[in-house]
Amino acid sequence: MAIKIAPEPKPKPKAKVTVAEFMEELSTRKPRTGQNKRGRPSSGKVRITILLKPKTIAKFKAAGKGWQSRMSDVLDKAAC
Repeated sequence: MAIKIAPEPKPKPKAKVTVAEFMEELSTRKPRTGQNKRGRPSSGKVRITILLKPKTIAKFKAAGKGWQSRMSDVLDKAAC
């Protein structure tokens, strides 16, 4: 007697989203406030991923501890 194995179902294709649609969706999201699901209470900041040149990071790190906060301050001043 031969055992038949059912083929695995094909994954559903992902919907194609334009950059404009993605940015619109991102801009309409409300940042999380209050207590996160686990861990520390929210700081009122939003976590992002950003690619910067190595020399930019090295310049901030060379100034010592707290380089992330200094970079945030520079970005805040540039944005306002």
